[in-house]
Amino acid sequence: MKTRLTLLILLCTQWVFSQKPVFDYWSLQNISEAQLEIKLDSFSRFNDPLGQAFVYKFLANKYNGDRSNRLKVVEMSMKAIKLFEGKNDLQKNWQKLFLANLFTEFGDGKQALEYAQTLTNEALAFAQKAKDPKMQLTVYQTFIRLSETLETQNNQIDDHLKKCDKIVADGIGVDENQLKAYYFQKGKFNINKKNYTEANVNFDKSEQISRSISDTAFLLVCQMFKAQIKRFNGQNKEALKDLNNLISEEKINADLILKRWKYQETALVLGNLNQLKEANLTWLSYYKTQEEIEKDAINNYQMAELISTFLITDQKYENEKLLMTNQVIDLENQNYIKLLIIFVMVVFVLLLLFIVRIKWQKLRSDSQKTELLLHGQEQERSRLSHELHDSVGNSLAALKTNVFFTEDSPNKENLLKILDELYNSIRNISHHLYPNHLVQDGLERTLTDYINLINVKKNIVFHSYGTPKALSENQTLNIFRIVQELLGNAQKHANATQIEVDIFNNENGISIRVQDDGVGMEKMLNSNGIGLKNVENRVNLYKGHIEYISDQDTGTTVIISFENLD
Repeated sequence: MKTRLTLLILLCTQWVFSQKPVFDYWSLQNISEAQLEIKLDSFSRFNDPLGQAFVYKFLANKYNGDRSNRLKVVEMSMKAIKLFEGKNDLQKNWQKLFLANLFTEFGDGKQALEYAQTLTNEALAFAQKAKDPKMQLTVYQTFIRLSETLETQNNQIDDHLKKCDKIVADGIGVDENQLKAYYFQKGKFNINKKNYTEANVNFDKSEQISRSISDTAFLLVCQMFKAQIKRFNGQNKEALKDLNNLISEEKINADLILKRWKYQETALVLGNLNQLKEANLTWLSYYKTQEEIEKDAINNYQMAELISTFLITDQKYENEKLLMTNQVIDLENQNYIKLLIIFVMVVFVLLLLFIVRIKWQKLRSDSQKTELLLHGQEQERSRLSHELHDSVGNSLAALKTNVFFTEDSPNKENLLKILDELYNSIRNISHHLYPNHLVQDGLERTLTDYINLINVKKNIVFHSYGTPKALSENQTLNIFRIVQELLGNAQKHANATQIEVDIFNNENGISIRVQDDGVGMEKMLNSNGIGLKNVENRVNLYKGHIEYISDQDTGTTVIISFENLD
């Protein structure tokens, strides 16, 4: 009896020690990396592949986010997928989506992105069969990231978003992390469509959820996009303020892609604000980060090698190593080509700026010469006008007074008449040379008086429209000279029987139209009697526009416009 009892106890003891421990695998996500490594060893000794799979899953999650650990994360995810096979298909497909997003984010190689596409398609097939809306939403969000990385057309992203919209609207099995990503992706899509108001709303929702679940990194990225929208809307000062708040954020500086984007956005905003020195310094930081990314990109090809280790034969593995080496060489060659292109573009821009500067200086010099020439002409006209009025005019007036008080003679009346005519002629010449009352009376009144003075044949009609704009003394004088010159041309060279002068005033500038029924522009030019050069010089002085409309023997219309007279 004792022998049987002893044997039974030994058999029970052997059975107990041969059994795997009952364990809650989800509790593993709350322990440290070192403790997970210990659990992995324990599950290996007890031959528990499911426990090992969960350990690899949670280790991959913990190491994810640090680019230096990316190869370790890929290796652990692949091991988890293999170990979940046939034991937990749900977790296997979740890990496939995790790995697909990882390759989409870090994988620069074509093979890595193709593998991500394959994993996502496999997860979609499982999610549709299992009717799992949560997984389906993650699948479509992964497809959106893939479409963005591959730079496919927006209509593909739009299709995926519409499927996401339906799942979110149903609200079944959707958690906050998925909602956060959903609104974030809608925000980016609306930026591409230039729906900036809707994009802001999407990022606000994503930011709110990120704050509630303490996802600081995601919250900062939302703020970066919102600063970009402010730049697109011309709110550069507000955008710069937001970007400055993000400058020292470690979570942004730790990610090279985000760090480069931060410098790019800041440089563009500083450029828009004309803070060129600060913008140039920020661009230097951008290019330094770009160099780090390109150096880092070479390491990404190691992920393609890691895929080969797990998925293809030894022969294919050797081919992939050779391909990776060639790709690295191609990448280096591309870098040299990029540097050469940048150098050529910089030289071209500098040359273009030099040519523009030379032309601008020449135009400025020509403008200054024209202004000095016209100013000299006006000074000489003013001097002659005053000489005629003050010297000759006063002398004639004195002579007329003496003749008037002399004794009567047969020629006295005729002499007084001649003196009147001579005095009026001198006064008219003086007024023609320089209208002294121009500044006091204004352009319209002076033109009216001048036209009345020269309108001997009563064939000149003058109209003014709109409220006259306040003009400077030089502007008033030059516009008066333009009309005076055009009237002189019409009277002397065009043989016109009717002349119309119209002035159109507006709040920013003034337009002039002089129309006659004379011989036409061609005959006027051939007559060498038209002083158009002075007219054009005065028009160019104020960046005006001049247009001639003329047919032979049907008259000429000259239209001059000054858009901005400040």
